[in-house]
Amino acid sequence: MAINVTPIPKLTAMAAPAFTLGTANAAGDALTAVASNSTLLAFDAVVPAAVGVSSLAGDAVVSARRDHVHSGSTDIKSLAKAWAFVLGTGVLQAGSFNVTSTSRQGAGDYTITWATDFDGALYSPVGNAQAGGASDDVVAIHSLAAGVAYVDVSRNGSLTDLGWNIVAFGNQ
Repeated sequence: MAINVTPIPKLTAMAAPAFTLGTANAAGDALTAVASNSTLLAFDAVVPAAVGVSSLAGDAVVSARRDHVHSGSTDIKSLAKAWAFVLGTGVLQAGSFNVTSTSRQGAGDYTITWATDFDGALYSPVGNAQAGGASDDVVAIHSLAAGVAYVDVSRNGSLTDLGWNIVAFGNQ
């Protein structure tokens, strides 16, 4: 006759979780038990001292919360608000942004209409000619209004039909 003896379980002490979050799996060597309803530290509640850009991998022990946002305006003046690529004929090319239309008024004389107006005539458009390297090709932007800019393209001081592009910065 055989007698089966069931061992009496001993009381197991539970420890606080001490898992390490990393970029690869690795086996640990601790022999402590963790309760299934424990909380793992993954996020911090610290306000960052600075925000920057780095090409290095981070070494923070915890991660910022997913609902973390930085204060500030989404209307940053340093971001381009519009750009356009225009043929010498005044035809607006694909890939342009926030431009409704362009029109040729005469040789080298163009009007560009913004899809979203700037908040006034104080914004900064910058342009250049795409003429194949002539050093005396000039794009002059003048007579700004909230919804339009007037562009002159010249070579050797004479208005002429050259391809050109423009980018504009400012508040809208």
